[in-house]
Amino acid sequence: MKRFTLRKIINRFASAKTFILGKSSLNTYPNEINIEPTNKCNMKCKFCARHNLTRANCDMDFTKFCDITDEVKEHTDAFKFIGIGEPLLHPNIAEMIEYAHSKGITTYLTTNGLKLTPEMSEKIINAGLDELCISIDGIKHSYTAIRGEGVYDKVVNNVMIFLKIRKGQKPHININMIAEKHNHQEAEEFRVFWENKADRVTIKKIHNFGGNVGDGYPNDNSGPAKYRRRNTCQTPWFSVLLLAEGEVAPCCGDINGTLSYGNAFEKSLREVWNSKKAQAVRKFHKAKNFNNESVCSICNMGDVPTVKGNIFEKVYRYFFSNKNLQGPSSFNQ
Repeated sequence: MKRFTLRKIINRFASAKTFILGKSSLNTYPNEINIEPTNKCNMKCKFCARHNLTRANCDMDFTKFCDITDEVKEHTDAFKFIGIGEPLLHPNIAEMIEYAHSKGITTYLTTNGLKLTPEMSEKIINAGLDELCISIDGIKHSYTAIRGEGVYDKVVNNVMIFLKIRKGQKPHININMIAEKHNHQEAEEFRVFWENKADRVTIKKIHNFGGNVGDGYPNDNSGPAKYRRRNTCQTPWFSVLLLAEGEVAPCCGDINGTLSYGNAFEKSLREVWNSKKAQAVRKFHKAKNFNNESVCSICNMGDVPTVKGNIFEKVYRYFFSNKNLQGPSSFNQ
């Protein structure tokens, strides 16, 4: 099935137009949907926001996932399998990728790499995955301090085996490092180690996940609670996070769905995407009314000034410069 269709192009332009005009009521679908296959995880990383997770463990229902896919397939560009859990723990993750792929949706998956066994590697490659992002936060010493003993060598070995069995150029491999105060000094060594092995190396500064993470670790006194958002976030106009239970949250910063637009397993995604709750989030973002204590108001993700210039410059930069924050390998301390 075609990946890029006229309807998808129209949907993307319409999303950009509604954002630029500041509309809260949308006649579109999300351009991208972040999919949380499961909120379970096999690691206890020190800086992870799941320390504040209050939802019960849950795997997404595969049939309901297929229903969502069928609804959005003509309009949505991409699915990103991510969320607060480890996607490879879902028993049907390969089937989810394959189903989305068969419907013409580009697929991305982020993993910690621990479950990236040769068998799993074969499954997701054959399913048609387009890009695999593997989070490896540092070289062995700092990685172990963050993610625990006895894991680093196993993950690196899994990645090396994956690279050997990968067929052709797909999926593209992105090795990602979250740089924070405990590992940022290793950023260059990390880049050098991986740059000739992966298709891309991404080094990003840590963000506070909607106030759930401090400057390095949860509950750090540098204080998520002290942060106050200043600028409109583009996310509510372009994408959502579909939680494992079906709740539709604005983004991955809302790990408990406190700003849920509604449940897409109970109503159509289109209806939830344009619900009163979704419109309310867009309204306070556009007005920059961040005086409440919502996850958006204390979140530093995407807290940058709105693009200046005329409407044509804004549309151009959205389509050709904003490949959703996946920049080159760099880190500015």
